[in-house]
Amino acid sequence: MGMRENIVRALMGKAQAPLAGKPGGVWEGGIRAYHSSPHDFDKVDFSKLRTGEGANVYGAGHYMAENPAVSGQGGQYWKSFLDRFQGTELDAAETLSAHGFNREKAVNEMRKALERIKARAASPESAVHWKNDPAGQAAHFDRFISRLQSELDALTSGKPVGPRTYEMNLRAKPEELLDWDKPLNQQPQVFDVLRQSGIIGDKAPPLQKTGQATGRAVVQTPWQGARVEERMAEAGIPGIRYLDAGSKQHQQNILDAQRFSRMGPSEHGRQAWAEQAAELQKTPVTYNYVGTDPSKLDILAKYGVAGAVPIGMGASYAQDRYEVPR
Repeated sequence: MGMRENIVRALMGKAQAPLAGKPGGVWEGGIRAYHSSPHDFDKVDFSKLRTGEGANVYGAGHYMAENPAVSGQGGQYWKSFLDRFQGTELDAAETLSAHGFNREKAVNEMRKALERIKARAASPESAVHWKNDPAGQAAHFDRFISRLQSELDALTSGKPVGPRTYEMNLRAKPEELLDWDKPLNQQPQVFDVLRQSGIIGDKAPPLQKTGQATGRAVVQTPWQGARVEERMAEAGIPGIRYLDAGSKQHQQNILDAQRFSRMGPSEHGRQAWAEQAAELQKTPVTYNYVGTDPSKLDILAKYGVAGAVPIGMGASYAQDRYEVPR
């Protein structure tokens, strides 16, 4: 075990090492997930709620995803934030993405590119091509060299470039969260909390309704001027979870296969659909989360910093190389 792993264990107890591109999910310390953002921060600031990106469809809060393809490095949200950056930082971020977020590899390739363009500028072929305009030759290659050098400087600066990716821990159990996709009769703990806190009253949706029916009321209806996320946190509900788009489609595929296994015109066909449904069920689903209680959220790692940078006492360490291991 390396020195940094020992530091991690000292800070985090039994916490696992950073996921670095692997799917998150439930563990003994809570729920681990990813959050990508155009902003650089060392702690979650709920004073900025409702001022950022998105429509807050699931209420104001800190949005995270178990699946790195959704909000990990190079994922859906990381890509959506790329256009927030310009010039050198945008170039460097795109170069990192093109090299699998391996900063060392990206730096080596940039150095080779610089050597090639400098060699081309000094070549006899270039001199012949620009023989009538030596000043234009110098200006042409200087522009390329300057741009590549600036990008290389950004990559070797030790600073993040482009959208930031954070590995988060929500210190909660799944049963403590309002599940958007499950009927309320399958989440009695949350229903009891909602009732006892007065967030929902006698006119609450029937128990067979999904959490979405209650969730929409919870996240869209103000109570006595209080913000919804504050009421939920005060009541003891630290957040909402909901299936990501890929998992929703996967669940629908399972339901379709199960239906066809009951309704197919032949026994052979019904058996085939039943086997397909069973096979589909072996693939785990992944969730997105909305954290509504900042006291339950820890930043475990911030990817993209060349060097170990702890994020407070709740942190592990940032990636040495801006990469997602394969």
